[in-house]
Amino acid sequence: MKRLLVIGALLVVVVALVWAFAGGGARRPGDARAIEALKSLPYASWTPVAEKDRLKNGVVRHDPDRAFAGLNLYSSEHAPDAFLLDMQGNVVLELHDSRPEPQPWKLVKPRTADTFLALAKDGAILAVDARSQVLAELERDFHHDFDLGADGLLYAIDRRLRDVPELADGKPVRDDHLVALDGAGEIVLEVSSADLVLTVPELVATAERQRRPLLDREADVFHTNTISRVPRRYERDGELLWDEGWLVVCWRNLNTIAVVDPAVPAIVWHWGDGAVEWPHHPTLVADGNLLIFDNGTFRGWSRVIELDPVSREIVWEYRGDPRESFFSSSRGSSQRLPNGNTLITDSMAGRVFEVTPSGDIVWEFFEPRTRRKWFRTERATIYRMTRLREWPLPSAD
Repeated sequence: MKRLLVIGALLVVVVALVWAFAGGGARRPGDARAIEALKSLPYASWTPVAEKDRLKNGVVRHDPDRAFAGLNLYSSEHAPDAFLLDMQGNVVLELHDSRPEPQPWKLVKPRTADTFLALAKDGAILAVDARSQVLAELERDFHHDFDLGADGLLYAIDRRLRDVPELADGKPVRDDHLVALDGAGEIVLEVSSADLVLTVPELVATAERQRRPLLDREADVFHTNTISRVPRRYERDGELLWDEGWLVVCWRNLNTIAVVDPAVPAIVWHWGDGAVEWPHHPTLVADGNLLIFDNGTFRGWSRVIELDPVSREIVWEYRGDPRESFFSSSRGSSQRLPNGNTLITDSMAGRVFEVTPSGDIVWEFFEPRTRRKWFRTERATIYRMTRLREWPLPSAD
């Protein structure tokens, strides 16, 4: 009988957490704690399809006069493959994981004129050619993102466990190390997220407010989801804004976007807590502003914002109409295109769309892979889509 009572209590807790995370009923301040308990769980690879979108597959909208013409590279997190599509949704190139035990691909990016890098769910980063032959494999606990810098180094996020009592007393911390690897796969630069945050009292206080319930065996303090190398020097009014070689990172669980000088190492700029919720994929645009996917996980609607890092003011914003019509509780990305439009990955809907500066949707795509589970239709999620000008890429020679 005692065992049955324990099992029953655990089931009640699980149901309550899932109900809160799914948005059951009106959101209350206490709901956030339930959602916090789920922060460390793996991302779902399939998501329920809204009835209005049930018959939408592939490219469903395309205004060729206003959309930026190019090719669309993406992977769907449930399968070990990736696709390069034209603007009509036709497959130009299909890639797959040719290893004996293939793993779903979370992210894929172009590497050279005709090779690609893929981040697999087993933590490996693969170099593959256009025939899907694996040219190289780096096996570590890589996750979420990587960037091939103009200096030829591969920048990635490598997770380590360590005790950091200041951030999570009594349990090990998932310390996301920002690393750079050379062509031989050797780490030539390594910076601890925990060590960086410990130098900024404001961020330590943020970590204190975000401490997890005792359900978690490990403290996912950072949940770093973005790393990118600043490609050149940016100036604003004659003053240094960003310097080449600095790193743009996003610590989702701290609601913080930070710019790091890895040579010191030190945080040179940070922003976000109290303004964004579970943000993703901050990227620099031409004038040095930051484009950010603000998930709005607890408020129930998402937006994409452009932030002036000097004034710390939002200078452009896209949200759905009604605003709840665009909501990705996790994941998500945005890319500023050369014509001024913005490509937005609405990950949890398995949807990608392109908007003009005024917010008009001029291209829209839905992941075509769906399945029936129980009494509902589910669609495969998309972590990130990237618009390329062309492929094969121009040679660096």
